Amino acid sequence: MSTVYVVPSCLVGRGIPADNIKRGLKELNPDFAFDIGGRKNLWHPDIEFAQGVFFGPPGNERHICGMDRDVCPEFSAWTHVEEWAQVPFHEVRPGETCFISPSGLPTVKRAVQDKCIQYGWRYTLGCIISANIYGCNKQALESKFGISLDKEYSDFEIAVVESRAERFVDKSISFQ
Repeated sequence: MSTVYVVPSCLVGRGIPADNIKRGLKELNPDFAFDIGGRKNLWHPDIEFAQGVFFGPPGNERHICGMDRDVCPEFSAWTHVEEWAQVPFHEVRPGETCFISPSGLPTVKRAVQDKCIQYGWRYTLGCIISANIYGCNKQALESKFGISLDKEYSDFEIAVVESRAERFVDKSISFQ
């Protein structure tokens, strides 16, 4: 049985409502389309929380990336499952149960990233920049949404978010 750890979206940065992102992208270039599958009654496994971002003339749109339906957190959120992992000796935590594998490395049980449950606006806007869409360069997106896409987060800032998240982790979801 694996336990799934879910980090609440309120802990993954500044959120922007999906409707604001859709409206802003359409203002920058009217050839954006969203949730084509939902409008055509095409089901996909993440339809309840995700939608597609498409670009192109109606009927000939191409898929750019996914986007959250409600509030888009700044960063992606993932489920985590506990799995046995080999780690270097210096990464074994005090009190952690481990055994030495045949390869000579310690093996410990750790939470590992499993499935993306929220895309985050940094991911979505990064994909749009990478798609090289007219009117949607980095400067235009930063200006439209009042954000900076240059911010890099130190290990300390990430550790603070992770330590806050540990208090809110939902360990009640289990799979067999």
